[in-house]
Amino acid sequence: MPEKLSWTCSVRVDNGPQITATASLQVDGYDKQKILMPKAGAAGAKPVKVSLAPPGAGQLQVIVINPVKPDAKLQYKAGNRTVVLDGPHLLIGAGAADLLAALSTDLVFENATGADAEVDILFGYRLKA
Repeated sequence: MPEKLSWTCSVRVDNGPQITATASLQVDGYDKQKILMPKAGAAGAKPVKVSLAPPGAGQLQVIVINPVKPDAKLQYKAGNRTVVLDGPHLLIGAGAADLLAALSTDLVFENATGADAEVDILFGYRLKA
């Protein structure tokens, strides 16, 4: 049974323009994860591999990658591309989600900061027909 995923995004320039969008979309399933990574050089510090969707999942509809403490030394790799987590990443809709999914079926997260790091991840997908 499909799930309704609702979202809101608002970006505002102080004393300037604001762009706000709100909508919902249907997903057949979702995966919510919290990645905990020790600081660089600590015992147990190693890259963390995360699959974009479980086996059998179809088209990704949404990808949210939200670092608790954004940092340019916190990053993930999608294929050969290294992406810096200096802020949240919100890819909403199949077209946007495909920008990342086209690079790889897995993301590999690395923490090169001087502190432990947490990243919240949400993937929403449609099942294959």
